[in-house]
Amino acid sequence: MKKLIFIILVLVVFVAYCFGSAENFGFIDLPQYVDKNIDVLGGMSIQEWDSNKEARDERLNELVKAEYQPDKDGFHFGADHSYAPTHTLVAADYLDIVKEKPSLAQELSVRDPEHVIELAGMSYQVRDNVIAGNGKTIAESGELLSKPVLDKLLENGIHRIKVVGNGGVVSIETGTMLIVPLIFLALLAALKLIMFDPLVKIMDERSEEIDDGLEQISKNKVDAEKLARESKDMFDHVRREYALTLSKTKHEIALDSESVIREASDEAVKIREEAQAELHEKLVEVENTLRGMVSELAQDIVTQVTKGDRA
Repeated sequence: MKKLIFIILVLVVFVAYCFGSAENFGFIDLPQYVDKNIDVLGGMSIQEWDSNKEARDERLNELVKAEYQPDKDGFHFGADHSYAPTHTLVAADYLDIVKEKPSLAQELSVRDPEHVIELAGMSYQVRDNVIAGNGKTIAESGELLSKPVLDKLLENGIHRIKVVGNGGVVSIETGTMLIVPLIFLALLAALKLIMFDPLVKIMDERSEEIDDGLEQISKNKVDAEKLARESKDMFDHVRREYALTLSKTKHEIALDSESVIREASDEAVKIREEAQAELHEKLVEVENTLRGMVSELAQDIVTQVTKGDRA
């Protein structure tokens, strides 16, 4: 399917190109001369024109390059100066005009052939013989559409002709209308073997890799969702176990605390009783000691008193 689509697209491009090229064999409108007024002197005075040869020659070169022609009425002054509309003015003509009729030179009505010259430089050829109304052949088939040919056509009032050339790839005369499709099909077959098939194979392999990747991603997504559910269940179980253990531990700690407190209280009572018993024993011992000491002191006193009486 991809190969068929690719071939159809290539054929569509080729057909569009052929139709575009076929336009080179259609009719074209011939450009017209543009009427304009020029100052032959180029802004110079007659004195400057006569005295400044360098500036005059430069201006004449500009005028000659422009290939101006007289207007439709032509120029007529003096017995020897008559210029038809089809005459291309040269340097000598401009010098004669300035010399013989300076007022005309400052505002000379001419035809500008710029667009005609532009068309003449495009290498068109006349498709069919062009015949004037009087039966005279003006331009022959295959003739280059040069400026003189264009001038003859315009002189005879012909403003639209059929042409060929100018980079066209299809030509009924040379038979390339049949040759080009054959060459194209041969090129297409060669490209199919050299480039299209390997390219399509690579694209198919890449497409399979993408499909496998998408399938693996889908599978991983399912596994991940399953793992997430299992993890959540495990977490809930652990949380319940933790809560239960914590509650049990708190209860056990409370019981242990009470037991420790009781044992400590009993131990304190025992220690207090032992301390009281030991203290009582110490008091009795001290009392007995004091009594012995008092008895001995009394005997000493009695002995001392007895000795004093005797003396």
